[in-house]
Amino acid sequence: MNASLTEAQSYSREARRAEELANRLESQASFFEGNSAAGSLNLSQAYREWGLVEIERNRDFYGNVRFDDLSFQLSPEGQALQGKFIESYAEQLHDGIEDRLVLTPGQPISRPSVTGPGSVRGRAQIGGGGSGTVPQLDPGTIHDEVLRAQDAGRQRIRGSRGRLDAVTKGAQGASAEAADDVKEW
Repeated sequence: MNASLTEAQSYSREARRAEELANRLESQASFFEGNSAAGSLNLSQAYREWGLVEIERNRDFYGNVRFDDLSFQLSPEGQALQGKFIESYAEQLHDGIEDRLVLTPGQPISRPSVTGPGSVRGRAQIGGGGSGTVPQLDPGTIHDEVLRAQDAGRQRIRGSRGRLDAVTKGAQGASAEAADDVKEW
């Protein structure tokens, strides 16, 4: 019974921690959505500069292509270039903020030292002389709480995706004309 109670409390704490983490990530996503225009421009410029250098360094792989050519960007080689950039950019971001993304540890969860049925029987109180009572928990309510938290998280994700799709609905790929439009803007 103690093990079940401890396990239920552990799941409940973990669900709360996951919800707190989701709230923090949602607030960060909202911040980045609000600043997405400047971030998108900086990222596009970074991709363009990186891509030009990468193509020049690896002419034997990319051949005689132009970075601004839309058909190249949509080709398997262009998609490989995009994937390589995303990987290197993510690695740079991770390296730059890794020390600031440490979750503070929560309170440790106490777990009874159970080595077998004998240790459980040894802790059991027999008779009416016990001073404390073990609260009865319905696993269904814990399950319902977890489902509610998951549903709320899914709704938040759908909302963020919807807002992001609305903001990026008219987005176009990198081109010389798009770069000129950005400069004029």
